[in-house]
Amino acid sequence: MTIFNISFSYVNITVNKEVTAWINTATIKKGINGENKILYTLMHSDIPMYILHDLNLEVDGFKSQIDFIVVTKKIIYIIESKDLNGNLDIEEDGTFTRRIGKYKKGIKNPITQNMEHELTLNKISKLEKLHTKYKSIVVLSNDSAYINYKKGSKYKFNNIVRNDQLYNYIKSSSNNLNIVYTEKKIKNICDKILKYNNNDN
Repeated sequence: MTIFNISFSYVNITVNKEVTAWINTATIKKGINGENKILYTLMHSDIPMYILHDLNLEVDGFKSQIDFIVVTKKIIYIIESKDLNGNLDIEEDGTFTRRIGKYKKGIKNPITQNMEHELTLNKISKLEKLHTKYKSIVVLSNDSAYINYKKGSKYKFNNIVRNDQLYNYIKSSSNNLNIVYTEKKIKNICDKILKYNNNDN
């Protein structure tokens, strides 16, 4: 493993010949367990990828705090992590409810959150002429959580997975896609995105 600084608070980690990650050292020190679990899963996969972690992107009035951007040779994933206790009920109308026994509490639709992130990234892509496509994933870092899809909701919200399912989801969702990015192109995409990262947030 090699480590070298690429900015004031980020380090670049080459995990192996397949995986490279830009890690916010401040976030690691906080010990955010949920995100660290997902980071571990990504960094120990055999899928060629570059990982951008814990970003605060700002462009033309658009702001997004993004947990992960994963750039593979075929597609770019925007990952929103959720470290939830209990289980998750998903209604067809997009209502999300966290449930622990008889206790229930509504939560913000994480798919909507990722749509907001995608708007920011599309703005950056347009300005930088990146010609990129994104796929959103919501990942529950609690591997024991149960996702309860109510009638008709599974087909609308099939991009919500547990951390232990993330590797297979990325693998299967990109199986039929053509390779469109060289490693040089991937590195260029990451550099262009990091230009809009505000480390002061």
